[in-house]
Amino acid sequence: MRYNLVFAIIVMVLFGGCKSSSPVKQYETYKGAKLILGSGGGFTGEYKEYIILENGDVFKRSTFDDKLVYLGKLKKNDALQLFENFATLGLQNKSLNLPGNMNKYIKYVKDDNEHVLQWSYDKDKMIDPSIAMFYKIGMKIVGEVK
Repeated sequence: MRYNLVFAIIVMVLFGGCKSSSPVKQYETYKGAKLILGSGGGFTGEYKEYIILENGDVFKRSTFDDKLVYLGKLKKNDALQLFENFATLGLQNKSLNLPGNMNKYIKYVKDDNEHVLQWSYDKDKMIDPSIAMFYKIGMKIVGEVK
């Protein structure tokens, strides 16, 4: 009986003090690629963006408070498919810089490189359909994160 109590205390000490770091802390040291889908501007000037990591973690950030919030994790296949679609569509080779009052954007960040595609809401019909479709699908996927 005494050994069971000692064993239980040892297990609690060993495993009770080992908390895994929060996803936000892990994000700060994350080295892989990131896809960022955002929108905003207008009267308030607020931008909201969704950050998708290759491992499937999804975060949200607003320019009002610059607070990073963990939303959840995508299915691994969904995250991989999104990154593959970005490459397959050749979005890393396309240029788009048509800002206006209210804007949408896609950013691809890896290492110290950042590629941005930006356009205003009123120019939605003027941009490459593959960019608009990628944005729409990406926003739908992040909206389904649990």
